[in-house]
Amino acid sequence: MTRYLTQKERFSLQKLLEETLEEHGEFVRFKDDWDDGKIAVKLAIATHTVKNTRQATFGKLWKREGAPATATRIIALEAQVAQLQTQMAKLENTFLIDFGGTSTNGETKLCL
Repeated sequence: MTRYLTQKERFSLQKLLEETLEEHGEFVRFKDDWDDGKIAVKLAIATHTVKNTRQATFGKLWKREGAPATATRIIALEAQVAQLQTQMAKLENTFLIDFGGTSTNGETKLCL
């Protein structure tokens, strides 16, 4: 059976969420040592009620554990881009040598 929050409980929940959440880009995150469960215990309401209210009011929760993996992935992608740029430069030089072109200021000109 679903129990609806009273107006006072909704106000208390909203106020506590505002105090314990901080913006992180387009997401929100809990300040240290806070989560949906701790808020639910403090206010004596269901955890799913806290979660649903938080999501409806503030949006998606940023997960701290995802950040290092994302940063590692970005570094790996940057390395791949640098490698591809080097390969492209080598191919361009080979092309210019094979077809008698010149390169000035990053522009390739062919001698036909």
